[in-house]
Amino acid sequence: MKKLFMSVVAVAIMSSAALANPGAKVIENKASETTTVKNVAAGQYNLRVTEEVEKDAQSKKVTRCKLTMNLVNSSGQVVDTHVLYWNCYGENDMFYETCSDFFRATIKRYQDYYGNPH
Repeated sequence: MKKLFMSVVAVAIMSSAALANPGAKVIENKASETTTVKNVAAGQYNLRVTEEVEKDAQSKKVTRCKLTMNLVNSSGQVVDTHVLYWNCYGENDMFYETCSDFFRATIKRYQDYYGNPH
């Protein structure tokens, strides 16, 4: 009985080691980013805007949008900095469908707040 139990344990250990497959490759999911920098007028200030779009490397879908806005006065000094993130859930998202929608709406709000010259 003891030999039977030991052989069952040995078979279980060997089969689990065979199924483990230590040679399996790990797939890295490095995200790619696209960055755009532009200056936008906002009343007596300028907004130095940096738009970053992060995409999933495998599915090529947009996963995250980052908007960095530096509020610059007339002498070129940065007065304030705002960094905003939006996680993209695609066309079923309740706020924005794309990063450009998020960027456009947020920049417009800042222009309205600081005095939109247009």
